[in-house]
Amino acid sequence: ATRLEQIYKEDPGAISLRRVESAQSNRIKARSQVEAAKADLVRAQETAGERGENNAQLLSARAAIEKAELDLKRTAVVAPARGSVTDLRIDAGQYAQTGAALMTLIAIHDLWINADMTENNLGNVKPGDSVAIVLDVMPGEILKGRVRSVGTGIGPDKPPQPGTLPSVENSRDWLRQAQRFPVAVEFDPSERERLRGVRIGGQADVVIYTGDNPVMNWLAGVFIKVTSYFSYLY
Repeated sequence: ATRLEQIYKEDPGAISLRRVESAQSNRIKARSQVEAAKADLVRAQETAGERGENNAQLLSARAAIEKAELDLKRTAVVAPARGSVTDLRIDAGQYAQTGAALMTLIAIHDLWINADMTENNLGNVKPGDSVAIVLDVMPGEILKGRVRSVGTGIGPDKPPQPGTLPSVENSRDWLRQAQRFPVAVEFDPSERERLRGVRIGGQADVVIYTGDNPVMNWLAGVFIKVTSYFSYLY
């Protein structure tokens, strides 16, 4: 366009005015396209964000991938410990609602007995004492164990509601019933193989050896042996 303008100034008859105006219009249009392209480049750079690891789109894509992998991982139900599943309430193809109980998992890696013992029998009981155990599910057999812990407190049967008067039991018995406290008894590791048929909630009898008295220990051994055979009857 500039060359045509120079030729038109030097010799107006060499080219037509229309051709000069067309060239000038094309030049203006080309300049506009260049400015638009520059604006598009700036806009694209702003949209792309920073280069490298701090790029917003890259971080967003990575977060989406991590969420998808986590969602996929959560589709597989994995037990927190080894055990048995019971009371299963769902079948293949059914939908599980959030927070709804569908089964019960009974862990078998750590089994213990909760023995409620009267407080007047706890004076010499301490963690680590040897225990002889008889399970109703295994009549005639005596298992070894030891005291894991001894309860140090229990709650009242019917605690008063806030803002109400306490209720006192009017007992006229001469002899009060001894209060019971929980004693946790764990099985000896050597008994692990024998416990495969144990059921949670089953009944048990225990004898705790709290001292080295041979007579008392012999009597306790006879008692627990007889109790193991009575398990055949009831």
